[in-house]
Amino acid sequence: MKKETKAILAVLPAAAVIFSFFVIPMLISVERSFVATDGGFIGLSAYEAMLNNSKFKDAFIYTLEISLFSTVLAVIAALGVAMALRHTFIGKKLSLFLFQMNASIPHLSVAAMMLFLLLPLGFISGLSAQLGLIGSPFEFPLVVRSESGVGTILSFAWKFAPFIGLSVLSVLQSAAPEYEEQAATLGVGPYRRFVYILLPMIKPALVASFIICFAFAFGSYEVPLILGESDTLAKLSFDIFNTPHMGDRRPEAYAISNLVTLVTLAISIIYFKTITPKRRATK
Repeated sequence: MKKETKAILAVLPAAAVIFSFFVIPMLISVERSFVATDGGFIGLSAYEAMLNNSKFKDAFIYTLEISLFSTVLAVIAALGVAMALRHTFIGKKLSLFLFQMNASIPHLSVAAMMLFLLLPLGFISGLSAQLGLIGSPFEFPLVVRSESGVGTILSFAWKFAPFIGLSVLSVLQSAAPEYEEQAATLGVGPYRRFVYILLPMIKPALVASFIICFAFAFGSYEVPLILGESDTLAKLSFDIFNTPHMGDRRPEAYAISNLVTLVTLAISIIYFKTITPKRRATK
């Protein structure tokens, strides 16, 4: 059997799953956005209605904000923890275990933890009142269940940081120490070593994990529903689709869902075109 045939057979199961659970549903969603509930063809009318809907504009900006801010915050935290954990110190195994453990906790559980911690009658507000930092728990700032989205951002950042950090840490602990030690012997300072040696090495892992986390946050429904008050694109699409008196606007719900898919696909394509190394041309 030829190598090409073996390679095709190896990826065939994964390709079948992707085609069945992603490509086909995506094509169906696109087709439904062009057809009214009565079966008549409406063309791009659903997309025009979507763009002219003020709720869509607000939801798009809000979704973009929580996705970008949470992922950037997670990257900053992940870099700091990964840079600290790459060194040998007493308690490193316990620290690494605690950092890894967060990655196995479901997003819904983290959202519930945020409610218990940050509600006006939660743990932190009660502790702050007992310490005299605030007069009563009700004076605690409204972080969750607010239109600001701070609780959602913190929840996503909490979950994303271990995923990004472990990806970066695996690179830092492989080949990075050798190059860094050689640069240090030549008198290169810590800042320049990070910028010119470490950062280029961890850039592919950092960008790939950033895209994955951003795409997850951009299309998330349950966490913003629990911790926020404003509509995300996923929540707006779901509400339009399931509200009885909005039955004639279901193509618009499909259009919003297609936009979420389009944004995440566009970011992935940009990544593969600009970040992944190009194969050298063979003679």
